[in-house]
Amino acid sequence: MSKMFYTFIFIFFVCPIMLSLVVIFGSFAAASASMAGMFGFLFGEPAIANRPDWNVINVTRGGSNVSGYEKLLGRDNFADGRIIRVSSIMSLDDIQRGDTTAVNPGHASEYALTSAPRLALQECALVLASLASKCVIKSTEIARVGGGNLYVLDMVLGFVEKDDFGTVKTEQPLSFIEINALLNTNGAESTRIDRAGQVDMRKKFYTAAVASCKRQRAVNGNCALQSLSIAVESERRAAAGNAAVSRCTANRTLDAGCLQRSYGSTSGYETNGYMVNISGRATLGLLQAQAK
Repeated sequence: MSKMFYTFIFIFFVCPIMLSLVVIFGSFAAASASMAGMFGFLFGEPAIANRPDWNVINVTRGGSNVSGYEKLLGRDNFADGRIIRVSSIMSLDDIQRGDTTAVNPGHASEYALTSAPRLALQECALVLASLASKCVIKSTEIARVGGGNLYVLDMVLGFVEKDDFGTVKTEQPLSFIEINALLNTNGAESTRIDRAGQVDMRKKFYTAAVASCKRQRAVNGNCALQSLSIAVESERRAAAGNAAVSRCTANRTLDAGCLQRSYGSTSGYETNGYMVNISGRATLGLLQAQAK
């Protein structure tokens, strides 16, 4: 088609619609987002889920924040991505606690594998007691490590947040943002604890996540728990990694091959070391009002 045709469409079709949207939404950014949605619908592009009473101006099709925003919109159900990732280092005695099943030492790994869903249900109970109205098991994985007597349990749980989102200034343009909150005491990256204290520490993390959102609601009016992550590492493994870095660094240059050989050959789980480093993080979703 000729340039004259496109010029005609732009002057007599696009410009009047854009001007009308600017008047309706009060800003060029909001009008542009609405126009993008309109043309996306006309040309069959996937639509971004939205609420008609929320004028969110910084979420556009193909943007990096779309999945986070849609997670926020689906906070009343098990939205994709609203998950809690939990890792735990456990002995066979830890796994068996509360279960009267007799365990054949020769089948300890099989017993641990079949116990993973039961352990995840116990974790869901902690989540329901603190931050969620609903909890579901997404996946579990448990593996014996280092040929010793320890297992690493990884759980992924879906949840529906218990607390209300809060208030939204629907009369103003809104920006969706996500912020990361460290859940360890005093904002530390990790905390060194006895391995037996992991459950109590996770309870504290869940409580801290709820408190972080409450603080945001007090300032911003709203907050949603988007996701949580709780990671744990054997102190022996962490120490082995630090030693390997030192050993493989010469003239301030790290030898990657040396690091892989040194650290990869030392699992850090050869003994039942009782101390672990645990860290907790939460992602919070907010809608902030912007000046017109």
